[in-house]
Amino acid sequence: MPLECSRQMAGSAPVWLNAPGDPIELTSPNFPNDFNASNLACEWVVRPRFGTKVKVTFVQAEMGTDCLSNSLEVFDAGSTGDILAFPGLKAQCGVNQFPPSYDPVVSDGPVTVRFTSRGLDGSAKFKVVVEATQPVCDQPA
Repeated sequence: MPLECSRQMAGSAPVWLNAPGDPIELTSPNFPNDFNASNLACEWVVRPRFGTKVKVTFVQAEMGTDCLSNSLEVFDAGSTGDILAFPGLKAQCGVNQFPPSYDPVVSDGPVTVRFTSRGLDGSAKFKVVVEATQPVCDQPA
């Protein structure tokens, strides 16, 4: 079951990743269809379990016809001043700078996914999949 953006979200929602192979979908309301809401602000802070990393796969990110009012950002929460640690992880106004779904991004985490919709048409839609990587164990020399 996906974690869907909604008005009921208050502040940042923590997301703890379980074992590798147990992905979590973060989506716009009513994905993949349009939604009937405005003034949405959703934020998930995705944290890996000890020994794993956060793998982020961008399935879809379209900011719709009212794109000046909609945006999706993904950044390393540990970065200074909310600067994107990964270049260009943002979608707004017909510009989707996310890598294709076959090229996931891996981070030590935590990773923040932030969606804002100030528009009225509800045509923005996104689906981001996050999951833990296989644990990395140091081998003795």
